[in-house]
Amino acid sequence: MVRPRPRVLLALAALAVCALAEAGFPDLKTPERKEPYEGLVIEWVSQEPKVPATEVGDRSEPAEGASIVYTAHLRNLATKSTGEVELKWSVDAEDPVILFLNPIAAGASATAEFTWKAAKGRHWVRCELVGRGEWLTFATDALTVKVAIEAATLAKYEAVHGSFARRMQDSLAGLHASWSAVRDPRFAPEGIEERLRIDDVETYERRAGADVPGEFWDHPRFHLYVACDQGGPVAGFYIPGYSIGHNYGGHPGHESLFSDWGENCLWHEIAHFRGVEDFYAFTGTVGKTDASGAPLKGLELAERHAKDTMNDPYRETSWSDYAAAVIQAKRGVTRVGRCEDPSQPYGHMWKDVPAAIEIEVVGVDGARVGGVEVEVYRPVQPAPEEPPGVAADAKPIVAGRTDAGGRFGLGEDPFACAAEEPSRARWLLVVLRQGDTVCSRYLTLIDANLAYWKGEVDHAVLQVEAPSR
Repeated sequence: MVRPRPRVLLALAALAVCALAEAGFPDLKTPERKEPYEGLVIEWVSQEPKVPATEVGDRSEPAEGASIVYTAHLRNLATKSTGEVELKWSVDAEDPVILFLNPIAAGASATAEFTWKAAKGRHWVRCELVGRGEWLTFATDALTVKVAIEAATLAKYEAVHGSFARRMQDSLAGLHASWSAVRDPRFAPEGIEERLRIDDVETYERRAGADVPGEFWDHPRFHLYVACDQGGPVAGFYIPGYSIGHNYGGHPGHESLFSDWGENCLWHEIAHFRGVEDFYAFTGTVGKTDASGAPLKGLELAERHAKDTMNDPYRETSWSDYAAAVIQAKRGVTRVGRCEDPSQPYGHMWKDVPAAIEIEVVGVDGARVGGVEVEVYRPVQPAPEEPPGVAADAKPIVAGRTDAGGRFGLGEDPFACAAEEPSRARWLLVVLRQGDTVCSRYLTLIDANLAYWKGEVDHAVLQVEAPSR
């Protein structure tokens, strides 16, 4: 049975993050969520000129000295006119610019512009409706998101939330809070710093023969395109479109795009956009048996990775050290390419692997164990639609015994990173034999990448536990 993720946990976590990091990430302090939203709201802020996104490695920040115009898109959700509106713009909380807008009629929209001369580095823009408890703070180098919503889906969510665009902004705020809560001392000591900002919103009609608008596949003016269509035909993240089809159908009670699991699935796909692999792709079959003929235990991810949203979005949001490392490494890069493609300059899974890898077999007491028999197997994929596996009659790619210090080398390119993609391996089966005891251990590209990023570029030692006797 699926257990709903309590909203209060996410809310409390976000408050804790605000207290820790508001100085560094002003956008973590956001207006109170109102369901449905009411009164005058800032639905989104657009930017001109936009930063083109065409090639792998393009950056997201505006050119220094460029004249940037930000436009706030406002909407009055109330049943009466607003009266005069006071709007305040500021950058890094300095030199505020105050604008006074004419009253905005019930149900009407309005815009307000602000011009900024771009400066090097990250800066924080704040647009505030003075005295109304409504504001939006965003980073000047935030990746721009264009949201397209199918007409019937828009009608449904406008009825529930008042403003679909405003609710989508809150979704990104929740994502940012979850990223900032990571606090991995090695890869993200201040939390994951990447940010996104809605830059445009449009409505489309679903048409026969066209699952999504044409722009879904080609949008060089925007860094990410999200097409929302409740129950629609397209879902997931797409390369080379750099687009997400968000059509969450969900489990009973969680059908909404903005349900706990629906929102997590969107965030999961955004992490793909930032270059993180599906952790559940580290699966396969093993035909090898132990000394009694019983099947060897299959691969199980380390707990921190098993709980990661990239492994299972149907639980409370969680980002592991691996996800933090990847997203931080890609920060501000508008095109990262496929994370598993070594031809991409921002690829990592097959490139960021130590040149030489040894295992170190240790006992439960941490002592190194010499003389353990070792066999290492690389899985193969029998057919395109079948999972990779190690057959019962498979031959090891390397075999031998651990030395006196418990070490054993895996040979040259054990994951077959230099091979054609279908022949590469995301994991290795390590069979350890000590007397009559036989056990299985696994090494994954996750382990290899993390070792590489911790500085073990030329040589890495990965520990595995000795057989229990």
